[in-house]
Formats: sequence, structure tokens, C-alpha cells
Amino acid sequence: MSERHGYHGNYRPKPVKQGAEYTLKVEEMSKRNDGVAKVNGFIVFIAGGKLGETYRVKIVKVGNRYAVGEIVSNEQAKPETQEEEE
Repeated sequence: MSERHGYHGNYRPKPVKQGAEYTLKVEEMSKRNDGVAKVNGFIVFIAGGKLGETYRVKIVKVGNRYAVGEIVSNEQAKPETQEEEE
């Protein structure tokens, strides 16, 4: 209908900002095998993300319906204490 003409869905503020870093857990996988995390219901695609893993992610692109992030570090790869195997 004519009321929706010109509406692009960008009236709601986005919960992420380009260039900012967030700690996100991959909750699902996309059809392109990217990790999918959510920030307040807003989808963030994480290239190279694996299901169930938690990453420090830098947002590189923010669209109207989703964002794209790059992995800065794997938060689960940082053990609190390292033990040597003998």
C-alpha cells in the first residue's frame, strides 16, 4: 500500500556500530557457512565462525537488516590457566 512506499526499515536504531567490537556467541550457521550471532535480535554474520564458539568480533558493515563482523579473537581459545601436559 502507499503508506509503506519509501519505507526501508532504517527507522529503528541499530544495536551495533561499525568499527565497534563485541563478544558474540555463534548460535546458528548461515547457508554460506558463516556463523550467525544476534545482538538484541539483530543478526550479525561472522565469516569463519563455528557453531557454539564465542568470539571477539569487529563490525565491518552495518546494513538495514544485518551486520557483518570479522573475528578479532576466539574467546574460548584463551584459557584462564594453562597447564602443561607431561
